[in-house]
Amino acid sequence: MSVNEDRIASLENQVRRQRRWNIALGAAVMAGGLMAATSVRTVPDVIQAKKFEVVNDEGTAVVTLRSSKGSGVIMNHDQMGTRTFIVSNTEGKDGMSQGQARTLGSNGKSLVKLGSTENGEGVLSTHGDEGRQVVRIGVLKGSGIVAISDRDGDALALIAEGLEGGGVFTAFEDNGQGVSWTAPEIGPPIVN
Repeated sequence: MSVNEDRIASLENQVRRQRRWNIALGAAVMAGGLMAATSVRTVPDVIQAKKFEVVNDEGTAVVTLRSSKGSGVIMNHDQMGTRTFIVSNTEGKDGMSQGQARTLGSNGKSLVKLGSTENGEGVLSTHGDEGRQVVRIGVLKGSGIVAISDRDGDALALIAEGLEGGGVFTAFEDNGQGVSWTAPEIGPPIVN
């Protein structure tokens, strides 16, 4: 054989070997792809982080879950990133945590609060756009109470339990003086 024929035969052998390697590599890639597509996906039992954010298409956080002062906080934001709703804990009597939820106006001031008092009793309050409490519905020493204030924070009306039991409604003047109406003693409700 001539030198050229030897070189051509050697090149043909290299091309055959290269084809075999290419076919083997292609088969391995296909097998790996099929295995990945058909493998069972598992979900982790717990995902932990100090903070989670859900963002909108612009990248602005619209929901935030995070830790604050040892407790969890959930915050909802509008499309501009302004907080509009918060669920969190407050510290009550003897360091016990108590949950609260608040809706916020565009100025960041509370509009509605739902939670508990320092004594662990339930309370709901609504606020004007400046953040001042206007209506409070809650519990005082185990009895229900409703308090209504004017735009300056002065008391307008109060519904609560009287000193001797029964309901009392009090309306207040601008000077803070009040006039009260007490429910008369009536018998038990009529049952049909």
